[in-house]
Amino acid sequence: MALTRVLLFTRNQAEGRAMLPLARFLADSGLVEGMSLVATPEEWAIQDNPLIHRFYEEFSLSAPQDSEAWLLEAVKRALVEEKAKVAVFPNGLPPFDQALDFCWMLEGIRTLVWPDQPLDQIPEWLLRTPPDALGLLEAEEAERVRSATEHQPANRRTTMLTGDWQVLRDWLVQPSPAFHRVPLAPRRPVRELMWAHLQELAVLLPEGECLVLGPEGAAEALQALAPRSRVRAAQTLEGPVDCVVDLLHAAAEEDPGRALAAAWSASRVRSLHLLPVNMPLAHRSPTFRYGDYDNEFALGPASHDLRRLARAVAPPERIRARVLGARGGGRPLWQDPWIHAEAPDGALPMFLLRLEQEDLPPEDWLERFRLPEKERMRVVFVDSQNIAGSVLNHAVAVNRHTPHRALALCRTRHPYIGYPQEESRAVFADEGISQGLLEELEAADCFVFFEDDDEETPLANLDLRPFVQGRRVVHLYIGQRVHRDVARHQRPGRMVLTPLPHLLRMFPQAHFYAGFPPTTLEDVELRPPLSEEDGIVRILQTPSLPHPTLSRFYYHKDTEAYLHAARELCRRNVGQTELWQVAGWPHHDVMQARLDCDVTFNQLRGYHGLSGDEAMFLGRPVVQAFDQFNINRHREYWGLDVEFPWISTTPDLLAQTLADLVADPKRRKDLGARCRQFMLDYFSPQVGVLPLLWYCRQAPAVPGDRLAQG
Repeated sequence: MALTRVLLFTRNQAEGRAMLPLARFLADSGLVEGMSLVATPEEWAIQDNPLIHRFYEEFSLSAPQDSEAWLLEAVKRALVEEKAKVAVFPNGLPPFDQALDFCWMLEGIRTLVWPDQPLDQIPEWLLRTPPDALGLLEAEEAERVRSATEHQPANRRTTMLTGDWQVLRDWLVQPSPAFHRVPLAPRRPVRELMWAHLQELAVLLPEGECLVLGPEGAAEALQALAPRSRVRAAQTLEGPVDCVVDLLHAAAEEDPGRALAAAWSASRVRSLHLLPVNMPLAHRSPTFRYGDYDNEFALGPASHDLRRLARAVAPPERIRARVLGARGGGRPLWQDPWIHAEAPDGALPMFLLRLEQEDLPPEDWLERFRLPEKERMRVVFVDSQNIAGSVLNHAVAVNRHTPHRALALCRTRHPYIGYPQEESRAVFADEGISQGLLEELEAADCFVFFEDDDEETPLANLDLRPFVQGRRVVHLYIGQRVHRDVARHQRPGRMVLTPLPHLLRMFPQAHFYAGFPPTTLEDVELRPPLSEEDGIVRILQTPSLPHPTLSRFYYHKDTEAYLHAARELCRRNVGQTELWQVAGWPHHDVMQARLDCDVTFNQLRGYHGLSGDEAMFLGRPVVQAFDQFNINRHREYWGLDVEFPWISTTPDLLAQTLADLVADPKRRKDLGARCRQFMLDYFSPQVGVLPLLWYCRQAPAVPGDRLAQG
C-alpha cells in the first residue's frame, strides 16, 4: 500500500517550531510519507523535525523573492510535483489563504491548518470551512466556529485543526476525496499538441499508400512531410493499404484493442498509432499506460495497458513503442502550465505504437548515442570538491572503454577513494599546476563540470575561464549541491545532464542521463555469498553516515524502514538470518560485504542509488522502489520494454518481501543473475559512459575565442 504524501508548509522558525509536534507524529505514525517545505536555514536547523526537507526555491525557476506571489507559485508547484494528498499550513494568512483556495480547486487534496498560535478570533479563511471538517477542535471552540460557519457551503476536502491525536490518525487513513477526470481543456486542443509529433511519424511512413484516421488537416500535413508517400484522410478503414496511421482514433473507440487489430490487419507494411499517456480525451474515453509507464500526474488508473493490447495483436518481435513529448528532459516545462488537471506542466506525452507485418531486429538502446566511428574527443572532468571520486570514475571509464581521452581535475585528493592514476589521469590543483596540465586544458574539446562548479569556481591558482571559451561545456548535476541557488544553476544556453528525475523538474532544460556505478566494480572478483557455506542468509544495508539531520535529506537511504523490517523479521524468527549495516568502511571492504551477503536493501524513496547499483553489478538481488517519475525517465532512456530486475516494494510490505527472499534460495540466485546481466547490458561503465560522450559532442560551445585571449 502506497503511503499518503503529506506536505508541511512553513516560512519561518516560529511556524516551523509550531509544526514540530505534528511533524514528529507523522514521522512516527508509519501512516504517511511526510515532507517539510521551508523558506529559511533557521527552519532547516530545527533538528527535532525528522521529515525530508526541501526549500521553496527548489520549486521555482526564478530567484527567491521576498514576496507573497513568488512563494505562492512555489507552493503550487510543490503541491503538484510532489503529488500531495494532504497539505498542512500554519495559518490562513497570505499567501496561505490563496494556497488553501488552490488546494480546494485541485482534485484529491485535503488540507489541514495547524495554527502557529492560539486562535483569539475566527479568521477569515476558517469562515470558508464546513462544519463537518472541524473534528479536531476543542468542543467549546468547535461549537463557536460551527455557529459562525453553518451557513457556508460544505467542501469536504478542507481544513482541520489541532486537537486529539487519535482523531487525526483516523482522518489521515480516510480514503482520498473523489476526483473527476475531465477531457483536455478546450483552449489547448489535442490537435495542437499532437502537431509537433507529425514529423517523427512522417519518417516511418512507407512510400506506398497511407491512410490517416485523425483530425482534419493531419493527412495534408503528413503528405507535406513525406512527399514520397501517398497520404489520404479517411473516417473509417477502407480496404488494405500499405500503412494505417491512427491519430487518437483508438482513444475514441469503446474497444481500443479491436481498433488496433483492425488497423494492423488493413496494413500491408505497418500500422502507426498515436495515443495519449493516461489522459482522457472525452468523458468515459479509454486511457492508456504501457506496462508500468504511466502519466506522472494521472488522477486515476489507466483503463488499458497498451503493451498488452499490442501483444494480443502482434508478437513482440513486431512491436515498437516509445513516448513522444516526454517529460524526460531538454524541454521548457511550466511555460504554459495548467492546461489540464493531469497535465499541469503543459506537457501532453503520447505513445507512438508501431505494429509491423515482419519481424524487427533486436532493439539497441545505444543506437541513438552512436558517435562517428573515427571521431576522437578530449574531455576534462572538473569537480573542485572531488565528491565520492566521481570525476575520477568518469575519466577511468572514458580512458578504459573508449578511444577518447579524458582527464580528471580536482582541488585535492579524496580521503579514501582513489582510482588508478594511469587511467584516471587525475590532477589535483593543490599539488601544483604543471605545464603539461595547461597543455591538456588548451587541447580539450569539452569540459564537464560536476554539480555547482563552473569555470568561475576557484581551483587553487588555476583560472579555467580562458580555456573554456570557445569549447563545449556540460554540467552534470548528481546531488544535494544544486538544491540551492536554483535560479543561477538553470544555465540557459548550456547542456545540463542529471540522473535524478526530480532535478529535471527543478532544471527543466536538463537532459536525463542515467550514469553508471564505479569502474572499480569491474576489478572485483565475483564469488558466492557466505550462505552457501554456512546456511545463514545475510541482508545488507549501507546507509549514509550518521548525522543528526540526515533523515531530512532527499537522498537519505531509509534506515528507519530497514530497522523496522529487521525487528519484524527477528520477531518472526525467520530462519537463519543476519541483518547487516555497514558504513564508513573503505570501498573495497564494502564490496566484499556485498559479496558476503545474499540481498541488499537500497531505499524506498523512489529512486535508485549507488548501493543498489553496486549490489546488482556483483550479482546480488536488490530491494528498492521507483516512483512514477523514475520509472518513466529510465524507460524513456533504456526502452519501454526493458525488464527492471530489482524487487519493488513498499514500507508496509518490506519485512514480508525480505522474508520471502530468505525462504527461497533459488529465487535469490535467479534474481542475482538477472541483476548482473541487466547491469552489463544497460548500466555498466562500458556502456553507461557512451551517452555522456554523445551529449559532450552535442553541447553548445561557450561564446568566445580562446585564441583571441592570448
